[in-house]
Amino acid sequence: MQFLNPAAFYLLGVIPIVAALHFLKLRRHSYLVPSIMLWLPTAEDRKANVPFQRLRNPLLLLVQVLFLMLVTLSVARPALRRAGFLQGKAILIVDNSASMQSTEMGQTRLALAKQEALQRIEQISASNGMMVLVTHKIRSGDKPEPSYIQQAFTTDKEKLRRAVENIAATDVGGARLDFSIQQGAPTGIGGMRTEWHDYEPLPPVFDAAIRYADSPQDKVFFISDTFDNLPDVAHLQLHKVGVGGETENIGIVQFSLETEGEQYVVFVRIQNFTDTTREFNVRLVVAETGPRPYRSNKGGVVLPANGVSILSAIDDKTVAIQAGQTKSVVFSGDARRLEGLVLSVHLEIEDDFPLDNTVSAILSTLPPLRILLVSDRQQPLLTHLLQTYGPQVELKQVPTDTYHGTGDADVTIFDSFVPEAVPEGHLIFITPRGKLPFMPGDAPPVETHTTPVRVIAADETHALMQGVSLMGLQVSKSTSRELPIWGHSLLETERGSLIWLGTEAGRQRLVFEFDAFNPEISDLALTIPGGPLFIYQCLAWLEAGTASIKPLVFQEGGTPHVFRAGEPVSIGFFTEEASPFVITKPDNTSVTLHGSVFTETDRVGVYTVFAGDTPLERFTVNLLDATESALLAPAIAPMAEEFKYEATSLQPVTQEIWRWFALMAFLLLLLEWWFYHRSSL
Repeated sequence: MQFLNPAAFYLLGVIPIVAALHFLKLRRHSYLVPSIMLWLPTAEDRKANVPFQRLRNPLLLLVQVLFLMLVTLSVARPALRRAGFLQGKAILIVDNSASMQSTEMGQTRLALAKQEALQRIEQISASNGMMVLVTHKIRSGDKPEPSYIQQAFTTDKEKLRRAVENIAATDVGGARLDFSIQQGAPTGIGGMRTEWHDYEPLPPVFDAAIRYADSPQDKVFFISDTFDNLPDVAHLQLHKVGVGGETENIGIVQFSLETEGEQYVVFVRIQNFTDTTREFNVRLVVAETGPRPYRSNKGGVVLPANGVSILSAIDDKTVAIQAGQTKSVVFSGDARRLEGLVLSVHLEIEDDFPLDNTVSAILSTLPPLRILLVSDRQQPLLTHLLQTYGPQVELKQVPTDTYHGTGDADVTIFDSFVPEAVPEGHLIFITPRGKLPFMPGDAPPVETHTTPVRVIAADETHALMQGVSLMGLQVSKSTSRELPIWGHSLLETERGSLIWLGTEAGRQRLVFEFDAFNPEISDLALTIPGGPLFIYQCLAWLEAGTASIKPLVFQEGGTPHVFRAGEPVSIGFFTEEASPFVITKPDNTSVTLHGSVFTETDRVGVYTVFAGDTPLERFTVNLLDATESALLAPAIAPMAEEFKYEATSLQPVTQEIWRWFALMAFLLLLLEWWFYHRSSL
């Protein structure tokens, strides 16, 4: 505490004067007597006054002295000084990702983060207000769209405290799908550029913070359990506040469900993130709906947290996993009578993070993949590859002179033939000899090369090229053209793109600029295993595009209708219902779908798509994020240094408290007045 007017303490010199007046005060009492004649001698003796007498009642003096001391303190203007004033704005970013749901000593990391946020709300006063953001979008009140903003800029600390207390957890992990509309997009749907960012957490919320922190005096406080791989925010005054410590967790990091004939095959990969070997049961069950994370009781009975009923347990296996290791578990069985039900795998174990102890998928047989081959010649290599892709393939071939652009094929393959108009569905062109129907009118003419060319570059990062090595492939005859704005090249020669693809008007296009299945032209189909693997992955890419519910980015080997938390989902149904689609989330909240991309996959469980009151389809969302399941704790020492720097870098704020002393002095004055008049009665 300091005093802005210390000269006021000279007023304390009045206190001895008040005390002396109390000692010098004559205290005479009046008495009623019949005559004063007998009292005259006594009165003469009392004329000599005694200057100092024993103080009989000191309470009144004490009250007056205390009153003078309080008045003096008020005039001296006492004030408190603390480091906590910002000449600008303050932005609090609270991490509400999946790992913040892990528990430590009975509290979640999110609860600890809220305590840190509340502490800074109490300690810091910003001249232009404070804002609260969350790392993952959540709905707030009646707002139609979820937002990162939990509370806009305000100086009302009660609003800020309420905003922090109302932050909801999400099941979205660090790996996320970031998408944006761009021209010239190489992949995606309808010209949408899509990229899978593994473990680049939270760039969108930092983009928002950059927009709002537009002054060098503004400061951003990021409260999280991890600070790995943060985006470049060097121009922000970012203060990191770490929460969380050592935790124990075992989680499912990989999952797939496939049907082979009348059999199902469930594959899970489990990782032990603890430092000891753990043994536990892994149970496969059939549930009515997708279960939320659960904890098993002491008897081992599966008890989903959201009260979902378990129809039956199908299989149960005991596994032991060493510290830091992973183990794969495979379940298989008869898929008959399980069509449309939810298969879930549960880890019957107690740990600090139950969210990754459950995964689920809807068991459904693959619909037929209808392929129409428009060709005037026999293509044994091509037809063999198409037929061996899977039992769901329905292949039909027609000559070019009988093709009239009709039919309901999922994939149409044009062999050395270009129709006047493209049909509905996905297309493959093999050696197109002219301008493609979907190319712009001013596109340059096609160039034909009769001399051999060789593959000199390949996009090995693309999903269709995973595990495929076609470098050095030679082609004796080919064509080349300028790619459309949405086209993306997979194989390049010295004269242009040899194989390219893209998405046009929501439909997949794949173009081979050479006779890919003619051994006299190239050895693509005979290159083992690269050639057949590439064709199968292309068919998987096209087949995934035929689904009504699909990811924005194709992933080889992905289970249909199974997504990761936070992954956007493309939804496209053709129904007679005029009403918009409504999606019911695992927490029973409903979201109206605007457009064709659903982004609110922030809860683990089963989602149902409705058209009006009619349920159309379901899909499941799982965590499946090894980095999030690792529950890495932030570095403690740097956090302490960061907090020390944070406290010293803030400008001090002076808060005067003289009003409280003045109020106490006034109350004492009232007390003295009451006591004096009570004594005189």
